[in-house]
Amino acid sequence: MLVEFINQEDPLLAMLEWLVHQLMQMEAESKVETVKGKHSPERRTLLKEIYFEKRRCFQRRA
Repeated sequence: MLVEFINQEDPLLAMLEWLVHQLMQMEAESKVETVKGKHSPERRTLLKEIYFEKRRCFQRRA
């Protein structure tokens, strides 16, 4: 991993950018209480909301 930073034009800046990215990712994961890419059936997304709304409208018409 260190080799990746040494090959950069500014190794210290590359390390700092990597560290900040890792911290931001951990903060985001703690806010949503899950790891990136892991889905939770309890959590509702915009697409689920649209799907259920269309389903309700269709059921009312029938």
